[in-house]
Amino acid sequence: MSIRNTELKAVNLKELLVRIQYKEISKIVNDIGDRFPYAIIKGIPLSLMSYNDFFMRKIGDVDFLIDKKNIMEFDGILKKMGLIASILIEKIS
Repeated sequence: MSIRNTELKAVNLKELLVRIQYKEISKIVNDIGDRFPYAIIKGIPLSLMSYNDFFMRKIGDVDFLIDKKNIMEFDGILKKMGLIASILIEKIS
């Protein structure tokens, strides 16, 4: 296998992972709808807004910023999709 083929496979895998993550984020956003305000503060949306490119930032987790009064509802949305939330609650004064 040539280096070029290996590079193409790596790019294709990365693209596939981005597409899967984007699809999952879209499902979450659609399910939230207008129920409560939120912000996505990293991941694919940040990469698109900052660089207009999916691949400029590493793929990992995605952070949603929501009011703590909506945490249980948001957690329910994620559980319905088979996802697990790691919830960090910070008091902002």
